Parts: sequence; C-alpha cells; structure tokens
Amino acid sequence: MQLQVKDSVSKICAQFPDDYWALRDQDEKYPHELHAALAKDRVMGIALPQELGDAGLGISEATMMLLTVSQSGAGIAGAQSIHANVYATQPVAKCATEEQRSRMLPRLISGEWRACFGVTEPRPATSTGLDTLKLRTRAVRDGDVYRRSGQKIWISSAQVASKCILLARTTPLEEVKKPSEGLSLFFVDIGRDLPGLDLRKIRKMGIGQNQGIQYPLALAYMNLEAAKLATYHGARLYAASGKDSEVATQNSTLQNSLLQKQGMRPVSER
Repeated sequence: MQLQVKDSVSKICAQFPDDYWALRDQDEKYPHELHAALAKDRVMGIALPQELGDAGLGISEATMMLLTVSQSGAGIAGAQSIHANVYATQPVAKCATEEQRSRMLPRLISGEWRACFGVTEPRPATSTGLDTLKLRTRAVRDGDVYRRSGQKIWISSAQVASKCILLARTTPLEEVKKPSEGLSLFFVDIGRDLPGLDLRKIRKMGIGQNQGIQYPLALAYMNLEAAKLATYHGARLYAASGKDSEVATQNSTLQNSLLQKQGMRPVSER
C-alpha cells in the first residue's frame, strides 16, 4: 500500500517541476496549486476515517506521502504546506464526537479548509519553546465559550489556514499534579481579519542560498536518512498500538537536532 501511495503522489507531484518550486521560493507564496491537486485526488485526508469518504489508511502511508512530496523537488517547504492537514487532524479524528468529526473533517479533506497546528510558543516570553507540557496559552471557560489568550510561533501555513487546532491550558500549570494534565485542544477559526488575533510573518532562509562542500552534504544526507528510518519506526509502532509512545518524543528530539545541525552547518562552513 505504501508503494501505491508513493506512485500515486509522485504522479501528482510531477505536475510541479523544479521551476515551480524555485519560483515559490523566490516569491514566498503558498503552493495553492499543489494543495488543490492533492485534495482533488482525495490525498489530503489519507489517514482520516474511511466513513468520512477518505482512504482511512494510516500514519505510515501519510509519512510516505509527505516524503514523496519532499523528494519530488518540493523539499520540506512543500511538505510543510500540507502536513498539518495530515497530522494535526489526527486528534480530531480520534477524540472528537461523531457530530464534530462530520462537521470539521470533510472540508479539510476536500481542500475547502486548510489547517495549521498551534502548539509551539516563543522564547523567551514563556521559555517553553518545544517543551510542550509547559506551554502558557490559556483557555478560560466563560459560559458556553472559552476565552483564549497567549502566543504561538513557527505555525506552518498559518498565513493561509482557515482553521487551527490549538493546544491551550484549561487548568494552570501551577494547579495540576502532572504537567500533562490540564491541556485541551480547540478547533478554532484563524485569519488576519479576525478580531483579537495578530498574525505576523517570519522570514526564513530560502533554499539554495547557502551551499556546503561535498562532505558536509554527504553527512547531512546520512543524518536525514537516519531520521527518516526513525520516523518509519515510530509510524509503525503508532499504527500497531493506536497510541503515542516514547518513540514519538525520541523521533522529535532526533529530527529537530539533526535538522537544526544540518540546516546551519553549510552556513557556518561557507
């Protein structure tokens, strides 16, 4: 099945040659055309429930899909443009009520909505960064609604998303026995025109601006291959158990470390 996914996604990605991605890198625009093409072939909801009209496959197949997009020439920028629709929607599929799933997920699958995942918080304002359990974004109950306040950073696709799966504290960190308690997910509207919401673009280094010599590039490739294998291992464990495990944390730590190291190395050695 994973090979079938790779073949299907490769055919879609073939519509977007290197020139397309070079232009997106230069004009810093979201690849709307790729998103539309994947949605048209019902690929956006690859790991979402079959009863909602999608493939109902798993995280392993979703991993293969994103890897194929990256290898097509899109790179991590191309994969990040769609990855929230794949992974951030998993809590909705698993934890939401049937009514919520039928209301929230079909329009993400069809491509009408784009999603982003609001988790990471800025340093030094909260000093949490990737320490998710210590996040400070709050959601306070006010009658039938929750009033949310806080800051998020590095939220891929936030500039074009219409929905955000937002992680916030409904119980202050100081009032819980374990930091994993008191956290809740919210499926919320997002957009520049919404009152009380300030969206700011963060400039990132473009691809191809800094090139390393052969050895650093070879080392980077080997490290990325190691991270890829760790990702496959974690996806298989998740598919088998249906639950997160310590492997997820290990994968995240390994990948963030390797990507940061390899992303900065050509700059320092130039």
